[in-house]
Amino acid sequence: MNGTKRKLRRRNTEAGMTLLELIIACSILIVLASAALPVARYSIVRSKEAELRRDLREMKDAIDR
Repeated sequence: MNGTKRKLRRRNTEAGMTLLELIIACSILIVLASAALPVARYSIVRSKEAELRRDLREMKDAIDR
């Protein structure tokens, strides 16, 4: 009986992640996400601007005809 308690106790301490490891992993993910959001927003704005320029060029060509 004493041997099984030791095995169970060892298994519980070796398995899984500690709270500190989870906090560190979450903080790293938050930093990376906060760096990626402005880049994504900027690319969306740039694509909308390109689409507007293309539309303006089409209108200009239609007026010139």
